[in-house]
Amino acid sequence: MNQEFPTVKQLYHGSMLRSIAHAVSTASYPDLSYEIFWDEQHYHCNDSEGTQGAITFAKEGVIGALNDFDSNRNPFLERNNHKTYDITPYFEGIPTALREIAERETLQYLIEDYRNQHIPVVTTAFWSSGEYLTAAESWKSVYKHGAHLLRIELMPFETAISALEEDYEFPIHHLELVQTILNKKMALQHEKMTLTDNEYDLLICEGDEGISESEELFNAMQIYFPMQK
Repeated sequence: MNQEFPTVKQLYHGSMLRSIAHAVSTASYPDLSYEIFWDEQHYHCNDSEGTQGAITFAKEGVIGALNDFDSNRNPFLERNNHKTYDITPYFEGIPTALREIAERETLQYLIEDYRNQHIPVVTTAFWSSGEYLTAAESWKSVYKHGAHLLRIELMPFETAISALEEDYEFPIHHLELVQTILNKKMALQHEKMTLTDNEYDLLICEGDEGISESEELFNAMQIYFPMQK
């Protein structure tokens, strides 16, 4: 079953790629800056249309939970009003340590006001098992009920680059900047890194209206601007 699921490495690499691309785009166009953010080891994304996801990259493993507004599992749909809402089935089989992290951390990013209660609203979930992701259901079902939000994060690198170029309408120098920053970040992993003066100048060459939002996202990934900037 694992072979149909993406690898943990693919998810992390793709999440960093998309985050860096988003930070580069945000420097010039900040209107959708809120769609992606990092909070230490937690990656959060949304599509501005009601679907959102939270992924925790913990030392014990990876946990992801998603809430797809258009899923027929969405408890806010009128057709589900008579049902008791329970996210337990989406976590069936998850190791105890990862479930505890999910409850304590991951799910806190998906809290909604549901029937006068503040609870996490989830339509699917996944977690790591060795080098692969796994879930209580098939990857096809996980993707259908929320993981499609991670479409770009889970693409092969070259395909993802092409998708990002189209989605963000990147000029070639920004696309090259994204790849340069990603390569450096992946080499350093969790260590801090600082953009060069030239990289910073490329970042703002299309405008700096959203530079503060861009800096916030970069900093959350431990990527910093040159001191004098």
